[in-house]
Amino acid sequence: MEIPPKLKEYIDINRGSLPPITDPEEPLQIDSFGLIEFLETEFGYQIEDEELIAENFATQLKLGEFLATKTPSALTAQIKIPPQGNDAIQRHIMKSKALIIAALLTSALASVSGQGSVPIATPNATETFAIVTDGFNPDFQLKWDVYLPPTAGRYPAVLVIFGGEFKDGDRSEVGGIAAYLASQGFVALAIDYRVDQPNTRTGQQFPVYAPPAVPNQPGDVKLAVTAARTGVIPSGNSIIRNWITGKVGAVGGSSGASHALWCAATGTLSTDKLDAAVLFSGAYKFNDPASLTWPGDRRCTYGGGLNFCSDVYRYCHLDPNSNCSATPAPELQAGSPIYQVGADVSPLFWVSDAGDLITPYQFSDLVNSLESFDADPPVFKSVWLTARRDECNHSFDNWPAEQGDVVTWLHARLDASP
Repeated sequence: MEIPPKLKEYIDINRGSLPPITDPEEPLQIDSFGLIEFLETEFGYQIEDEELIAENFATQLKLGEFLATKTPSALTAQIKIPPQGNDAIQRHIMKSKALIIAALLTSALASVSGQGSVPIATPNATETFAIVTDGFNPDFQLKWDVYLPPTAGRYPAVLVIFGGEFKDGDRSEVGGIAAYLASQGFVALAIDYRVDQPNTRTGQQFPVYAPPAVPNQPGDVKLAVTAARTGVIPSGNSIIRNWITGKVGAVGGSSGASHALWCAATGTLSTDKLDAAVLFSGAYKFNDPASLTWPGDRRCTYGGGLNFCSDVYRYCHLDPNSNCSATPAPELQAGSPIYQVGADVSPLFWVSDAGDLITPYQFSDLVNSLESFDADPPVFKSVWLTARRDECNHSFDNWPAEQGDVVTWLHARLDASP
Protein backbone atom coordinates (compact mmCIF):
# COMPACT_ATOMS: atom_id res chain seq x y z
CA MET A 1 0.00 0.00 0.00
CA GLU A 2 1.77 3.12 -1.21
CA ILE A 3 1.76 6.57 0.33
CA PRO A 4 0.14 9.09 -2.06
CA PRO A 5 2.84 11.19 -3.84
CA LYS A 6 1.31 14.47 -2.67
CA LEU A 7 1.47 13.28 0.92
CA LYS A 8 5.12 12.31 0.51
CA GLU A 9 5.82 15.80 -0.80
CA TYR A 10 3.96 17.35 2.14
CA ILE A 11 5.93 15.25 4.61
CA ASP A 12 9.24 16.21 3.03
CA ILE A 13 8.40 19.92 3.10
CA ASN A 14 7.06 19.99 6.65
CA ARG A 15 9.31 17.47 8.38
CA GLY A 16 11.69 20.09 9.74
CA SER A 17 8.94 22.21 11.30
CA LEU A 18 7.43 19.47 13.47
CA PRO A 19 7.57 20.51 17.12
CA PRO A 20 10.04 18.62 19.33
CA ILE A 21 8.85 16.34 22.09
CA THR A 22 10.01 17.71 25.44
CA ASP A 23 7.72 15.65 27.66
CA PRO A 24 7.69 11.86 27.32
CA GLU A 25 3.95 11.90 28.15
CA GLU A 26 3.10 14.43 25.44
CA PRO A 27 0.13 13.36 23.28
CA LEU A 28 0.80 13.32 19.56
CA GLN A 29 -1.69 15.90 18.26
CA ILE A 30 -1.38 15.40 14.53
CA ASP A 31 -3.97 18.07 13.75
CA SER A 32 -1.52 20.69 15.09
CA PHE A 33 0.74 19.98 12.14
CA GLY A 34 -1.71 21.44 9.66
CA LEU A 35 -2.29 17.97 8.29
CA ILE A 36 -6.07 18.16 8.41
CA GLU A 37 -6.20 21.28 6.27
CA PHE A 38 -3.83 19.66 3.78
CA LEU A 39 -5.87 16.47 3.57
CA GLU A 40 -9.12 18.36 3.13
CA THR A 41 -7.81 20.69 0.41
CA GLU A 42 -5.69 18.21 -1.53
CA PHE A 43 -7.61 14.96 -1.10
CA GLY A 44 -11.08 15.99 0.08
CA TYR A 45 -10.83 13.76 3.16
CA GLN A 46 -13.10 14.38 6.16
CA ILE A 47 -11.20 13.52 9.33
CA GLU A 48 -12.28 14.14 12.92
CA ASP A 49 -9.68 15.33 15.43
CA GLU A 50 -10.17 12.36 17.71
CA GLU A 51 -9.28 10.01 14.89
CA LEU A 52 -5.76 11.45 14.79
CA ILE A 53 -4.68 11.37 18.40
CA ALA A 54 -2.26 8.78 19.65
CA GLU A 55 -2.47 9.21 23.40
CA ASN A 56 0.95 8.24 24.63
CA PHE A 57 4.30 7.43 23.07
CA ALA A 58 6.26 7.33 26.31
CA THR A 59 7.27 3.68 26.22
CA GLN A 60 8.47 1.22 23.68
CA LEU A 61 5.50 -1.01 24.43
CA LYS A 62 2.90 1.65 23.71
CA LEU A 63 4.64 2.75 20.55
CA GLY A 64 4.78 -0.86 19.39
CA GLU A 65 1.11 -1.42 20.18
CA PHE A 66 0.16 1.72 18.30
CA LEU A 67 2.08 0.72 15.19
CA ALA A 68 0.75 -2.84 15.32
CA THR A 69 -2.88 -1.74 15.44
CA LYS A 70 -2.81 1.36 13.27
CA THR A 71 -0.39 0.77 10.43
CA PRO A 72 -0.35 -1.58 7.46
CA SER A 73 2.24 -4.34 7.65
CA ALA A 74 4.25 -2.86 4.79
CA LEU A 75 4.75 0.38 6.69
CA THR A 76 5.26 -1.29 10.03
CA ALA A 77 8.22 -3.11 8.51
CA GLN A 78 9.84 0.23 7.71
CA ILE A 79 9.70 1.44 11.32
CA LYS A 80 12.32 -0.01 13.64
CA ILE A 81 11.33 0.05 17.28
CA PRO A 82 14.16 1.71 19.25
CA PRO A 83 15.97 0.15 22.17
CA GLN A 84 14.68 0.73 25.68
CA GLY A 85 15.09 4.26 27.01
CA ASN A 86 13.13 7.49 26.74
CA ASP A 87 15.89 9.42 24.93
CA ALA A 88 16.08 6.89 22.13
CA ILE A 89 12.31 6.73 21.87
CA GLN A 90 11.98 10.52 21.70
CA ARG A 91 14.60 10.76 18.95
CA HIS A 92 12.91 7.94 17.07
CA ILE A 93 9.51 9.59 17.38
CA MET A 94 10.88 12.80 15.91
CA LYS A 95 12.04 10.86 12.85
CA SER A 96 8.90 8.74 12.65
CA LYS A 97 6.10 11.26 13.15
CA ALA A 98 5.63 11.89 9.45
CA LEU A 99 5.73 8.18 8.66
CA ILE A 100 3.15 7.50 11.36
CA ILE A 101 0.91 10.17 9.82
CA ALA A 102 1.24 8.50 6.45
CA ALA A 103 0.54 5.12 7.97
CA LEU A 104 -2.61 6.42 9.63
CA LEU A 105 -3.73 7.88 6.35
CA THR A 106 -3.04 4.85 4.19
CA SER A 107 -4.71 2.53 6.66
CA ALA A 108 -7.85 4.69 6.29
CA LEU A 109 -8.17 5.06 10.06
CA ALA A 110 -9.63 1.59 10.18
CA SER A 111 -10.43 1.57 13.90
CA VAL A 112 -12.92 4.38 13.49
CA SER A 113 -14.89 3.19 10.49
CA GLY A 114 -14.51 -0.55 11.01
CA GLN A 115 -13.35 -1.01 7.45
CA GLY A 116 -10.21 -3.03 8.16
CA SER A 117 -7.56 -2.54 5.49
CA VAL A 118 -9.94 -0.85 3.03
CA PRO A 119 -8.12 2.01 1.29
CA ILE A 120 -9.30 5.59 1.26
CA ALA A 121 -11.22 6.07 -1.97
CA THR A 122 -12.22 8.84 -4.34
CA PRO A 123 -15.71 8.49 -5.88
CA ASN A 124 -16.35 8.87 -9.59
CA ALA A 125 -19.14 11.32 -8.80
CA THR A 126 -21.30 12.72 -6.00
CA GLU A 127 -24.97 13.11 -6.86
CA THR A 128 -28.29 13.99 -5.25
CA PHE A 129 -30.42 10.86 -5.52
CA ALA A 130 -33.50 12.36 -3.85
CA ILE A 131 -34.87 15.67 -2.58
CA VAL A 132 -36.81 15.46 0.69
CA THR A 133 -38.01 17.69 3.49
CA ASP A 134 -35.97 18.77 6.50
CA GLY A 135 -38.42 20.46 8.82
CA PHE A 136 -39.57 23.55 6.95
CA ASN A 137 -36.98 23.06 4.21
CA PRO A 138 -38.65 21.27 1.27
CA ASP A 139 -35.41 20.91 -0.71
CA PHE A 140 -33.05 18.89 1.47
CA GLN A 141 -30.73 16.82 -0.72
CA LEU A 142 -29.92 13.19 -0.05
CA LYS A 143 -26.60 12.38 -1.68
CA TRP A 144 -24.67 9.34 -2.76
CA ASP A 145 -21.07 8.84 -3.79
CA VAL A 146 -20.74 6.77 -6.95
CA TYR A 147 -17.98 4.18 -7.37
CA LEU A 148 -17.83 2.56 -10.79
CA PRO A 149 -16.04 -0.65 -11.83
CA PRO A 150 -12.74 -0.20 -13.69
CA THR A 151 -14.16 -1.48 -16.98
CA ALA A 152 -17.26 -0.12 -18.73
CA GLY A 153 -20.20 -2.49 -18.85
CA ARG A 154 -23.43 -3.40 -17.12
CA TYR A 155 -23.27 -4.30 -13.43
CA PRO A 156 -25.66 -4.76 -10.50
CA ALA A 157 -25.84 -1.83 -8.10
CA VAL A 158 -25.03 -2.18 -4.41
CA LEU A 159 -25.93 0.45 -1.82
CA VAL A 160 -23.44 0.79 1.04
CA ILE A 161 -25.24 2.04 4.15
CA PHE A 162 -23.38 3.54 7.10
CA GLY A 163 -24.28 2.93 10.73
CA GLY A 164 -24.37 5.35 13.64
CA GLU A 165 -26.92 4.23 16.24
CA PHE A 166 -29.66 5.77 14.06
CA LYS A 167 -28.43 9.19 15.19
CA ASP A 168 -25.33 10.21 13.20
CA GLY A 169 -22.82 9.33 10.49
CA ASP A 170 -22.66 9.88 6.75
CA ARG A 171 -21.68 8.21 3.48
CA SER A 172 -17.98 9.11 3.78
CA GLU A 173 -17.59 6.42 6.47
CA VAL A 174 -18.20 3.61 3.97
CA GLY A 175 -16.37 4.97 0.93
CA GLY A 176 -13.59 2.41 1.22
CA ILE A 177 -16.06 -0.48 1.23
CA ALA A 178 -17.88 1.00 -1.76
CA ALA A 179 -14.58 1.34 -3.65
CA TYR A 180 -13.74 -2.29 -2.95
CA LEU A 181 -17.14 -3.47 -4.17
CA ALA A 182 -16.72 -1.43 -7.35
CA SER A 183 -13.38 -3.12 -7.97
CA GLN A 184 -15.17 -6.47 -7.69
CA GLY A 185 -17.77 -5.76 -10.37
CA PHE A 186 -20.55 -3.72 -8.77
CA VAL A 187 -21.80 -0.17 -9.23
CA ALA A 188 -21.33 0.80 -5.58
CA LEU A 189 -23.24 3.71 -4.06
CA ALA A 190 -22.34 5.04 -0.60
CA ILE A 191 -25.56 6.73 0.49
CA ASP A 192 -26.75 9.25 3.05
CA TYR A 193 -30.05 9.06 4.92
CA ARG A 194 -31.67 11.24 7.56
CA VAL A 195 -31.05 10.33 11.21
CA ASP A 196 -32.86 10.93 14.48
CA GLN A 197 -30.75 13.88 15.62
CA PRO A 198 -29.48 16.98 13.80
CA ASN A 199 -26.50 15.95 11.70
CA THR A 200 -23.75 18.50 11.09
CA ARG A 201 -22.13 16.23 8.52
CA THR A 202 -25.07 16.34 6.13
CA GLY A 203 -26.63 19.61 7.25
CA GLN A 204 -29.82 17.90 8.47
CA GLN A 205 -31.60 20.02 11.10
CA PHE A 206 -34.68 18.02 12.10
CA PRO A 207 -34.84 14.39 13.32
CA VAL A 208 -36.32 11.52 11.35
CA TYR A 209 -37.44 8.41 13.22
CA ALA A 210 -38.50 4.80 12.70
CA PRO A 211 -41.59 3.65 10.80
CA PRO A 212 -44.51 4.13 11.01
CA ALA A 213 -43.44 7.77 11.32
CA VAL A 214 -43.47 9.68 8.05
CA PRO A 215 -40.85 10.44 6.89
CA ASN A 216 -38.72 7.62 8.27
CA GLN A 217 -35.11 6.47 7.89
CA PRO A 218 -35.64 3.27 5.84
CA GLY A 219 -37.86 5.36 3.57
CA ASP A 220 -34.77 7.35 2.59
CA VAL A 221 -32.97 4.11 1.74
CA LYS A 222 -35.93 3.07 -0.39
CA LEU A 223 -35.53 6.27 -2.39
CA ALA A 224 -31.94 5.21 -3.05
CA VAL A 225 -33.06 1.71 -4.11
CA THR A 226 -35.43 3.17 -6.68
CA ALA A 227 -32.83 5.60 -8.03
CA ALA A 228 -30.20 2.85 -8.21
CA ARG A 229 -32.59 0.57 -10.09
CA THR A 230 -33.55 3.14 -12.72
CA GLY A 231 -30.53 5.44 -12.89
CA VAL A 232 -32.85 8.43 -12.70
CA ILE A 233 -32.28 11.17 -10.13
CA PRO A 234 -33.85 14.63 -9.61
CA SER A 235 -31.44 16.29 -12.04
CA GLY A 236 -32.14 13.73 -14.78
CA ASN A 237 -30.03 10.71 -15.67
CA SER A 238 -27.42 9.60 -13.15
CA ILE A 239 -23.87 8.78 -14.18
CA ILE A 240 -24.81 5.16 -13.42
CA ARG A 241 -27.64 5.04 -15.99
CA ASN A 242 -25.56 3.26 -18.64
CA TRP A 243 -23.75 1.03 -16.12
CA ILE A 244 -26.58 -0.71 -14.25
CA THR A 245 -28.57 -3.89 -14.86
CA GLY A 246 -31.60 -2.99 -12.75
CA LYS A 247 -30.64 -5.32 -9.90
CA VAL A 248 -29.98 -3.64 -6.53
CA GLY A 249 -28.40 -5.08 -3.40
CA ALA A 250 -27.16 -3.49 -0.20
CA VAL A 251 -24.43 -3.85 2.39
CA GLY A 252 -25.31 -2.21 5.69
CA GLY A 253 -23.64 -1.92 9.07
CA SER A 254 -25.37 -1.48 12.45
CA SER A 255 -28.33 0.88 11.92
CA GLY A 256 -27.59 0.68 8.20
CA ALA A 257 -28.11 -3.09 8.42
CA SER A 258 -31.46 -2.50 10.12
CA HIS A 259 -32.55 -0.32 7.22
CA ALA A 260 -31.27 -2.85 4.68
CA LEU A 261 -33.41 -5.57 6.29
CA TRP A 262 -36.48 -3.31 6.20
CA CYS A 263 -35.89 -2.65 2.51
CA ALA A 264 -35.35 -6.35 1.77
CA ALA A 265 -38.64 -7.23 3.47
CA THR A 266 -40.96 -4.51 2.17
CA GLY A 267 -41.88 -2.84 -1.08
CA THR A 268 -41.88 -4.03 -4.69
CA LEU A 269 -38.91 -5.68 -6.40
CA SER A 270 -39.37 -3.65 -9.55
CA THR A 271 -39.01 -0.41 -7.60
CA ASP A 272 -38.02 0.05 -3.94
CA LYS A 273 -37.39 -3.46 -2.59
CA LEU A 274 -33.82 -4.75 -2.44
CA ASP A 275 -32.96 -7.85 -4.45
CA ALA A 276 -30.47 -8.94 -1.73
CA ALA A 277 -29.01 -7.53 1.47
CA VAL A 278 -25.87 -8.10 3.53
CA LEU A 279 -26.26 -7.17 7.20
CA PHE A 280 -23.37 -6.51 9.58
CA SER A 281 -24.56 -6.27 13.20
CA GLY A 282 -28.06 -4.96 12.59
CA ALA A 283 -30.71 -4.23 15.19
CA TYR A 284 -33.68 -6.26 13.98
CA LYS A 285 -36.00 -6.91 16.93
CA PHE A 286 -36.09 -3.81 19.11
CA ASN A 287 -38.43 -5.26 21.73
CA ASP A 288 -36.33 -8.33 22.55
CA PRO A 289 -36.07 -8.19 26.37
CA ALA A 290 -32.75 -10.06 26.33
CA SER A 291 -31.19 -7.43 24.07
CA LEU A 292 -32.67 -4.52 26.02
CA THR A 293 -31.05 -5.73 29.24
CA TRP A 294 -27.88 -7.42 27.93
CA PRO A 295 -24.89 -6.59 30.19
CA GLY A 296 -22.26 -7.24 27.52
CA ASP A 297 -19.62 -9.91 27.10
CA ARG A 298 -17.09 -9.96 29.93
CA ARG A 299 -14.25 -10.51 27.44
CA CYS A 300 -14.98 -7.24 25.65
CA THR A 301 -14.48 -3.58 26.42
CA TYR A 302 -17.20 -1.19 25.24
CA GLY A 303 -15.65 2.24 25.13
CA GLY A 304 -18.86 3.96 24.06
CA GLY A 305 -21.04 1.94 26.39
CA LEU A 306 -23.87 -0.46 25.60
CA ASN A 307 -26.62 1.65 24.08
CA PHE A 308 -28.98 -0.79 22.41
CA CYS A 309 -31.88 0.08 24.70
CA SER A 310 -31.50 3.86 24.58
CA ASP A 311 -30.80 3.83 20.84
CA VAL A 312 -33.91 1.90 19.82
CA TYR A 313 -36.14 3.83 22.24
CA ARG A 314 -34.90 7.13 20.83
CA TYR A 315 -35.17 5.89 17.24
CA CYS A 316 -38.80 4.95 17.88
CA HIS A 317 -39.40 8.50 19.19
CA LEU A 318 -39.56 7.43 22.82
CA ASP A 319 -37.64 8.50 25.91
CA PRO A 320 -34.09 7.10 25.53
CA ASN A 321 -33.88 6.93 29.34
CA SER A 322 -36.78 4.50 29.56
CA ASN A 323 -36.60 1.54 31.94
CA CYS A 324 -35.00 -1.21 29.87
CA SER A 325 -36.29 -3.92 32.23
CA ALA A 326 -39.91 -2.86 31.90
CA THR A 327 -42.36 -4.32 29.40
CA PRO A 328 -41.15 -3.07 26.01
CA ALA A 329 -43.19 -0.23 24.55
CA PRO A 330 -45.39 -1.23 21.58
CA GLU A 331 -43.64 1.37 19.42
CA LEU A 332 -40.53 -0.83 19.52
CA GLN A 333 -42.37 -3.61 17.71
CA ALA A 334 -43.81 -1.19 15.16
CA GLY A 335 -40.34 0.10 14.29
CA SER A 336 -38.57 -3.29 14.22
CA PRO A 337 -37.70 -4.58 10.75
CA ILE A 338 -37.98 -8.21 11.83
CA TYR A 339 -41.76 -7.92 12.02
CA GLN A 340 -41.80 -7.01 8.32
CA VAL A 341 -40.01 -10.24 7.37
CA GLY A 342 -42.16 -12.78 5.58
CA ALA A 343 -41.73 -15.70 3.22
CA ASP A 344 -41.15 -13.25 0.35
CA VAL A 345 -38.17 -11.51 1.99
CA SER A 346 -35.25 -11.03 -0.37
CA PRO A 347 -32.05 -13.09 0.13
CA LEU A 348 -30.07 -12.19 3.25
CA PHE A 349 -26.48 -12.64 4.47
CA TRP A 350 -25.99 -11.55 8.08
CA VAL A 351 -22.92 -11.42 10.30
CA SER A 352 -22.24 -11.00 14.02
CA ASP A 353 -20.12 -12.31 16.90
CA ALA A 354 -20.46 -13.13 20.60
CA GLY A 355 -19.35 -9.76 21.95
CA ASP A 356 -21.07 -7.61 19.32
CA LEU A 357 -22.50 -4.58 21.10
CA ILE A 358 -25.70 -4.93 19.08
CA THR A 359 -26.16 -7.98 21.38
CA PRO A 360 -25.96 -11.63 20.25
CA TYR A 361 -29.73 -12.03 20.50
CA GLN A 362 -30.37 -9.90 17.42
CA PHE A 363 -28.47 -12.41 15.30
CA SER A 364 -30.43 -15.37 16.66
CA ASP A 365 -33.72 -13.47 16.40
CA LEU A 366 -33.22 -13.22 12.65
CA VAL A 367 -32.14 -16.87 12.43
CA ASN A 368 -35.33 -17.95 14.21
CA SER A 369 -37.52 -15.73 12.07
CA LEU A 370 -36.15 -17.11 8.80
CA GLU A 371 -36.25 -20.72 9.98
CA SER A 372 -40.00 -20.37 10.35
CA PHE A 373 -40.14 -19.81 6.56
CA ASP A 374 -37.84 -22.76 5.71
CA ALA A 375 -35.32 -20.36 4.17
CA ASP A 376 -32.91 -21.88 1.66
CA PRO A 377 -29.40 -21.92 3.27
CA PRO A 378 -27.41 -20.85 0.17
CA VAL A 379 -29.78 -17.91 -0.32
CA PHE A 380 -30.09 -17.05 3.37
CA LYS A 381 -26.64 -17.21 4.92
CA SER A 382 -25.75 -16.49 8.54
CA VAL A 383 -22.17 -16.13 9.76
CA TRP A 384 -21.34 -16.27 13.46
CA LEU A 385 -17.68 -15.35 13.87
CA THR A 386 -15.82 -17.23 16.59
CA ALA A 387 -12.15 -16.33 16.10
CA ARG A 388 -10.65 -14.56 19.11
CA ARG A 389 -9.79 -11.51 17.02
CA ASP A 390 -13.44 -11.16 15.95
CA GLU A 391 -15.36 -11.91 19.12
CA CYS A 392 -15.75 -8.26 20.24
CA ASN A 393 -16.31 -6.71 16.81
CA HIS A 394 -19.24 -4.62 15.68
CA SER A 395 -20.59 -3.70 12.27
CA PHE A 396 -17.91 -3.17 9.61
CA ASP A 397 -15.17 -4.25 12.01
CA ASN A 398 -16.04 -7.66 10.55
CA TRP A 399 -15.81 -6.53 6.93
CA PRO A 400 -12.20 -7.74 6.39
CA ALA A 401 -13.12 -11.25 7.55
CA GLU A 402 -16.14 -11.52 5.27
CA GLN A 403 -15.54 -9.26 2.26
CA GLY A 404 -14.60 -12.12 -0.08
CA ASP A 405 -17.64 -14.21 0.82
CA VAL A 406 -19.87 -11.14 0.58
CA VAL A 407 -18.71 -10.46 -2.98
CA THR A 408 -19.26 -14.10 -4.02
CA TRP A 409 -22.69 -14.20 -2.42
CA LEU A 410 -23.79 -10.87 -3.95
CA HIS A 411 -22.73 -11.95 -7.43
CA ALA A 412 -24.71 -15.18 -7.03
CA ARG A 413 -27.81 -13.22 -6.00
CA LEU A 414 -27.57 -10.25 -8.37
CA ASP A 415 -25.81 -11.26 -11.58
CA ALA A 416 -28.92 -12.71 -13.27
CA SER A 417 -30.80 -10.37 -15.60
CA PRO A 418 -33.60 -8.42 -13.93
